[in-house]
Amino acid sequence: MMPENNIKENLSKTYIRAICSKAGYGIASDEQDYGSDMTAKDVLRRESGRFVYSGFNLDIQIKSTCNCREDKKNIIYDVRNKNYNDLVSTDNNATQKILIVFIMPKNPEDWLNQDTESLVLKKCAYWIYLGGKQQVQDNESTTAVKIPKENVFSVEALNNIMSKIKSGENLL
Repeated sequence: MMPENNIKENLSKTYIRAICSKAGYGIASDEQDYGSDMTAKDVLRRESGRFVYSGFNLDIQIKSTCNCREDKKNIIYDVRNKNYNDLVSTDNNATQKILIVFIMPKNPEDWLNQDTESLVLKKCAYWIYLGGKQQVQDNESTTAVKIPKENVFSVEALNNIMSKIKSGENLL
């Protein structure tokens, strides 16, 4: 059996893929990890009826956890500083990048349930845009990131994010 961290990573990617697919966006992932795990790609329909990528993309860094802190308004996740610096950097980034944290139940038996009527992946993913924040010098430790609980990664949220990207707005 594969290591638990790999299972959690695969399930978190499945969550993201499901949201992107339902919202009608293409999905790409690179073989190498250069700061993002997946890219959501906008698709448009030409007059000929052919579907093509529009060129509007969203890079996604995915983290999954069973242990995170929270307060009344925020999910608090400790991001490795090397990843944090990738997320806050806006140098030479034509594509905006978000962090998605997939919160999973503590009990692995509850991560996924399936029967003939449904496939249920538990619990929930939250997103945040960190672009433009101050980089940290210590690449070895972590930075606590507060993600508003209202930032549930959903079809509606992804559509809103992509709409901002297509209109040239900042995701802040």
